Amino acid sequence: MKKILVFIFLFLSVIPTVLALSIIPPSSVTATHELVTITWTTDNSSTTEIEYGKDTTYGTNVTNESMTTSHTVTLTGLSSSTTYYYRAKSRDASGVQATASSSFATTASPSSDTTAPSISSISASSITNESAAISWTTDESATSELEYGKDTNYGSVGSNSTLKTSHKFTLTGLSSSTTYHYRVKSKDVSNNQGVSGDNTFTTLATQITQPSDTTSPAVGSASPTSVTPNKQSTFSATVSDNIGVKECKLVKNDANYTATVSSGAASYTFASGLPEGTHNIYFECKDDAGNVGKGTSVAVTSGKQSIQIKINLPKTTYYPNEFLDPKITVTDASGKLVTDAYIKGNLTGPKTYNLYFFYSSLCDCYKASYYLSESISTGDYTLSIEVSHSDFKTTSADASLKVIKPTIQTFTITADKKDYFSGDSVALTVTAKDALGNAIKDLYLTGELRDGDTGKLLQVIYPSILGDVYIYKYYLDYDSVGKKYQFTVSTTWKEQKANASTTITVGKRGLNADVVLEKNVLSPKDVLKGRIKVYDKDGETVKDASVGIQVKDPQGFATRYLSTTFKDGFYEIESWTVEDWFAVGNYTMEIKISKHPEEIVLTKAIEITKQKLNVEVSLDKTSYKPNDRMYMKILVTYPNGTVAKDAWVSGEVFPLFAEPATKEGFYKPSVCRIYLSPVKPVLYKGEFIQRYFLDSPYIPSECSTGEYALKLTVNAPGYADAEILKEFDLALAKLFIETGFRMDSQVDAANLVMYAEVKDENGKSVEFAAIDGTLSPTEELKGCVKQFTLYYDYRLKRYTGNQFISKYECTEGKYIIHLEASSTSYEKAEVVQGVVLQYKEGYEYQGYVPSTPFESACKEVSCGENCIQKVCTPVAATPVGECFNFVTDDDCINTCTSTLEKAEEAISKGTATEIDLKACVDKCATKVPCQGSGISPAALELMIQKLDELKKEVKETKEEVGGLKQMLLFIIDFINSILSKYLQQEQAITIPSEVVQNATNATNPITAGFVKVFKPLTG
Repeated sequence: MKKILVFIFLFLSVIPTVLALSIIPPSSVTATHELVTITWTTDNSSTTEIEYGKDTTYGTNVTNESMTTSHTVTLTGLSSSTTYYYRAKSRDASGVQATASSSFATTASPSSDTTAPSISSISASSITNESAAISWTTDESATSELEYGKDTNYGSVGSNSTLKTSHKFTLTGLSSSTTYHYRVKSKDVSNNQGVSGDNTFTTLATQITQPSDTTSPAVGSASPTSVTPNKQSTFSATVSDNIGVKECKLVKNDANYTATVSSGAASYTFASGLPEGTHNIYFECKDDAGNVGKGTSVAVTSGKQSIQIKINLPKTTYYPNEFLDPKITVTDASGKLVTDAYIKGNLTGPKTYNLYFFYSSLCDCYKASYYLSESISTGDYTLSIEVSHSDFKTTSADASLKVIKPTIQTFTITADKKDYFSGDSVALTVTAKDALGNAIKDLYLTGELRDGDTGKLLQVIYPSILGDVYIYKYYLDYDSVGKKYQFTVSTTWKEQKANASTTITVGKRGLNADVVLEKNVLSPKDVLKGRIKVYDKDGETVKDASVGIQVKDPQGFATRYLSTTFKDGFYEIESWTVEDWFAVGNYTMEIKISKHPEEIVLTKAIEITKQKLNVEVSLDKTSYKPNDRMYMKILVTYPNGTVAKDAWVSGEVFPLFAEPATKEGFYKPSVCRIYLSPVKPVLYKGEFIQRYFLDSPYIPSECSTGEYALKLTVNAPGYADAEILKEFDLALAKLFIETGFRMDSQVDAANLVMYAEVKDENGKSVEFAAIDGTLSPTEELKGCVKQFTLYYDYRLKRYTGNQFISKYECTEGKYIIHLEASSTSYEKAEVVQGVVLQYKEGYEYQGYVPSTPFESACKEVSCGENCIQKVCTPVAATPVGECFNFVTDDDCINTCTSTLEKAEEAISKGTATEIDLKACVDKCATKVPCQGSGISPAALELMIQKLDELKKEVKETKEEVGGLKQMLLFIIDFINSILSKYLQQEQAITIPSEVVQNATNATNPITAGFVKVFKPLTG
């Protein structure tokens, strides 16, 4: 509500001797934040005065000595939102004054009001040939302004600064048969003005002749009909007319007196009053047309009036030694107090006593005080009152009372409740009343507390007065269960004795409780709320119990202690917010309630749950060999799909045995165990350019082959731990041997020349294999076993070896050559070949065994007498040693990113800086064989994704120049440096020339700091 209307009306009503002031409902007066209008009326012409201020000492007054019956005062310059106190005063011609006081509150300051008044209901009415009435309304109190004329230039203005919601102007002196234009304006208290559009009306051609007035004024009967002789008296009568009353007169016993006409009433005041007797009075009024109206003549009596007496006795029955304090109220026939009468009082009965009365303004009554001494005779009495006054008839009144002897009628002792428990407080109440039902408050009480079973005196008690009763409290100790206690009190009052007793029994409380939780399934950040109702065996609330709570985890250990607060009949449980680190599971609330010597323990089950993280794991291969490097990426997301950047990921790689896992998820220990610490996502420019957690551990060469498991544990604050198990194989790689030999014989000896080439599954030469061989005879021959070793010849790029054989050691015949090759992380490979040994000059025997994977073109060749051997030519696949990839180092990428961020911060502050991004990126690459790069590193994948976004951004913002564009160039160069290294691209993003020009413009205050950075990058 934009404005608050405060209406305050006061009306003063004057009677012949004293003025009276009264409040009536508000109608049209407004109050704002700085002014208020106070209005009242009196039934006699009197002065106007207002005293006001911020408290009842007032301090400021406004006075108007003009005599009137309608009084209006407007107070300005008030403080907003303030309560003011005021007192209205009016004094008539004879000096009689009346007052009334009240208060009002100003509204808040309208300084924040910026809305103009809304103007509506604009109309032109009462149109004649020379006049018209223009009216409108506003939705808030506002001023009135009217512009009018014969065209839209208007020219004439009418205004009224009074704030109101109904506005009206009457225009006169207009031209007949003429169209007038008009526009209205209204301005509220905050000076916001509303203006209407243009409106028109047309005056009439000729003036309409009004019909002649033949209706006489209607005049009521004069009042009052009874007055006090020779006292100022005012007479009035209602008066009305269809056109208007012009003048009135009062006629008294055929004498005429000019009366005053105001607000539909005619009145006249006789300052000296009327002489004693009967007078005929009426009013006669005339309108503008000369029509005369006459009121009914009434007989007015001027004589002494009757007086009303009211006797007020505090009570009608008294004891000796009490005071009789009667109060007498005297009023005239109209109910007005008479304060100057003479009062005579007598108390008559067994004896007669005189009472002396005086007027007290504190009670607006006549008071007397008479002490009924102890020697007063008891019995029935009459209080006789006689009131006399010069202006009133002498009047009398009586009241009856009696004086009796005091007696104790009621004397009881009661306990505050029926059942008591150890530790309770027994509140005893002793009630003593006399025969009249009055509380006796001057007793001296003594009493005893005894054992209810043995009668043994335990304690002397002394109840004390509290209000109308006597009280005593006794506290039951904790050993009182099952005992009875008897309380007895006695007294003597005015020679009368009385006693009373009561017995209580102390029983068991029978503690019980109900526990209510707002919810019993909680997640991290949830708040545990609840309350406990503790009551005894009768259902009564126990307010002073000790209530403690332990929250125990699933293993039964206390993890939290909670307190309680008693409020509105319940023990409110202390609010507890579940922390992120709390483990999920079923918890127990153990609630211990004690009221000595009793104690109970209740339990309440609660469950702590957490949402689960989503974890995806990718490995570059499903099978590895010892000494391999594993490349893995782990995507951790919250249930809503966003990346869990604050997660903590750990894990290990270990072998699986016959029992892969126990129910608890633990594995048997092994010598081959790899612990993992995946790298967190990288934050760059407020965005995670790397969504994955990454790791690339090496598998030690001592790890045995078989089935292995990758187990990851993922934690995030407020979420359930996630455990992921992924299995893979660890198998030795295969070796393939290509061998050849030649046997050269002499007469008594032979020389065996051997060579071998060892390759892996990809056709790559293995240079560090161990090749051992034996030459042994077939079953037909005995003895002569030769052992030999082949060594790698780096010049020939093969393994070679010679073995000398003597005929004195080995006989001629068929022999077997057995070669076995072994190397770390590889399976053993072996070749078996037969050979015929002969000792003769020039004898030569050759053999060749190709490696199996490269067998594609084969032919049969002679290998000597009766020997045909299959010879195959290997078809090479990818050239050995030329297949490799660059793999990123995660920590290095983070370092380069951090360097870029520092450069960004320096440039944003206008500081020149130099960094070599290309050199930084060069350090982040490692050259590894093709077999170890089955997946692209996650960092590189997301860099490529970022590249696409940046290309789009460059295209959309070509026309922009400033710090943002320059930083974009910086990022582009960073990405190009990485991609040119990893993807062998010269430049992945083309830098617009206009951007480079603006970026290197030294006169631009925003980009001046980039010059030293971009010249080496863009040049």
